[in-house]
Amino acid sequence: MYSLLANSMSGDESVRQPAEAALSQSESRPGFCSCLMEVIASKDLVSHVNVRGISNEEKIHLRQKLLSHLREENYKIAEMLAVLISKIARFDYPREWPDLFSVLAQQLQSADVLASHRILMILFRTLKELSTKRLTADQRTFAEEIKPVKEVSPLLLNAVQSFLPYYSSFQNRDPKFWEFVKKACVKLMKVLAAIQSRHPYSFGDKCVLPVVVDFCLNKITDPEQASLPFEEFFIQCMVMVKSVLECKEYKPSLTGRVMDENGVTFEQRKKNASNAVSGIVSSLLPNERIVLLCNILVRRYPSNQQ
Repeated sequence: MYSLLANSMSGDESVRQPAEAALSQSESRPGFCSCLMEVIASKDLVSHVNVRGISNEEKIHLRQKLLSHLREENYKIAEMLAVLISKIARFDYPREWPDLFSVLAQQLQSADVLASHRILMILFRTLKELSTKRLTADQRTFAEEIKPVKEVSPLLLNAVQSFLPYYSSFQNRDPKFWEFVKKACVKLMKVLAAIQSRHPYSFGDKCVLPVVVDFCLNKITDPEQASLPFEEFFIQCMVMVKSVLECKEYKPSLTGRVMDENGVTFEQRKKNASNAVSGIVSSLLPNERIVLLCNILVRRYPSNQQ
């Protein structure tokens, strides 16, 4: 039985097919399951199990090679490369690939349009993949990983600000680039929203949250922006503001600290961060600005109020 199982996994078709046929015939015979159990429980067969992995040196080479191939012109290939990087990052970041985001951020500063699009695609896929990690240790690691968020988020916002001036000029002159600018700006805002959702404490840093929220508020309240047919982008700005306002991590803590408590716990650091961010949000959104936002939402999109 063990020989049949081993041969059924052979790459040689002349060996594999007879073994598969014999196993299929054996399934209906009495004692087949018991025989399989004996194979599983047999300790002398365990040593024959081989794990085919790649060395750490090859992993390092592959990661470096993937990040050096950021100007792939074929969209399908570029998309698969982005998915591949995100899957590797799920297992290797941050322990074995700590410089992933810093390398991408550095290359984004000097990238052309094509490379910028590919880097942003990688960031979007990678953040989406990492956001599905649910282990407490992983969530705690990301809550404490301030530096990558502080590095990447301002660069993403700068990319949005650099693309926006070309939106109106490309609309009639170059529809292809106009469509690219539109999609790029919307996707960048979605990436920023994803970062804020998954890493609220890191995003709440004074170098990130005030700048991003103020940018979104200015775009929403600017009367000149109302004439631009760019509703999807403005909606993403509103989603960002809404996410910040509803974020429970940004609500001021109502509990105090136990007297004579030794050291500062992880939970206490989170409370301190919440109180600090709450003050930032309050300064960005006084009552007058909130009323203005409500008026804009009602007047600019009356058709959506039906």
